[in-house]
Amino acid sequence: THPLYPEGTFARAKLLELTQIVDLYLELPARRLLPNFFARKDPPASIANDVRDVLAKGTKALRRLARFDDYVLGDRFTAADILMTTVLRLIRHTDLVAEFPVLDAYVKRCEARPAFQKALRDQMAEYARNTPAAA
Repeated sequence: THPLYPEGTFARAKLLELTQIVDLYLELPARRLLPNFFARKDPPASIANDVRDVLAKGTKALRRLARFDDYVLGDRFTAADILMTTVLRLIRHTDLVAEFPVLDAYVKRCEARPAFQKALRDQMAEYARNTPAAA
């Protein structure tokens, strides 16, 4: 019932700017951590260092662009929050995110939303259906 994109041109442009930063400097490097994330293993040092360097740029940009009043662009949940929450769940325990403590509270706020809880339950059910049982 609530639009995920703001009405005004400038507000919409700010959302798109922020999602580009998240895509390029958080989500893209975070993909390199996925195999280790799912295997519950630490990544090799070379990958961890490369990812850490790019994440540093991303978190620096976030500090300048994001508000985190309630949500990333203010007091209204938007498409940017969907992207941010998904990516930050993967990287929030890295040392760079730990230096930015508002992120953990932000992710918890977004995770508490009923729609997010439903999506997470659906994702876990799908994962269980498609994961071979341990022998």
